[in-house]
Parts: sequence; structure tokens; C-alpha cells
Amino acid sequence: GNYYWILDAADPFGTKIYGPFKFTRVKTNIIRTCSSNADCDWVSTNCCPETAGAHWECINKKLSEIECPKDIQCPEVLSGRPRKRCVCENGLCTAER
Repeated sequence: GNYYWILDAADPFGTKIYGPFKFTRVKTNIIRTCSSNADCDWVSTNCCPETAGAHWECINKKLSEIECPKDIQCPEVLSGRPRKRCVCENGLCTAER
């Protein structure tokens, strides 16, 4: 049979580090287009919480779909939500400069 491993580890910068195994992609559909600031927000796209290595991305929280695996392993690293605002600029969700 096939054995699948999800996230093995991540460094403090949110870089995903995978072991030498097959990687299953859970259903993730990240949408960055927007029409107003209300569409955009910081979302943890690796399904990990702030207290355990969240990988934050400024995306359209209403249209994006992130399906998390049941057996996700999150690194024991604090990864707070970014301080910059996540806004809609020129039709794309973007971290405020």
C-alpha cells in the first residue's frame, strides 16, 4: 500500500520542510482576487494554529478553500498573526506596505 506523510516540520519562517516521502495534497484552493478589504484576511494556510507554526497568507477568506488533514503535525514554534494589515489592492489581497 501507499503511505502518505503530511507536514513533517517547518522552520520558524514558515518554510515547509518535507521528508523523503510521497506528499498528499489536501484540497486547497487559495484565491487572492478581491473587490474590497472585507474580502481579505490573514489565514493560516497550513492548518496550524498561531501557537504551533501557522503559515500565514493574505488571501480572500470568503472564496478560498483549505481542507485540513485529520492527522496534521504542527511544529512547536510560535507563529503570530502578521502585524501588517491584509488589504485589497488593485484587485488582489496584499499585505499593506
